[in-house]
Amino acid sequence: MVSVYKTNVGTHNQLDTIRPLLNRINTITHWNIDQEDCDKVLRVVWNEDLSVVLISKIQRLGFICEELE
Repeated sequence: MVSVYKTNVGTHNQLDTIRPLLNRINTITHWNIDQEDCDKVLRVVWNEDLSVVLISKIQRLGFICEELE
């Protein structure tokens, strides 16, 4: 399953802030953020969709995270 999210993670320091969080979620098999895209798109490949949990955790770190259709 693949999910995509609009974020505001635009710098390497910001990416370093959320990297540990994304790496700890066991159901994520791969993720990346396109920092060149205007929406700083986070793409997540996972075995079980935990979008609500992911969005909440990223937002608690102070970032925007909204699922894209």
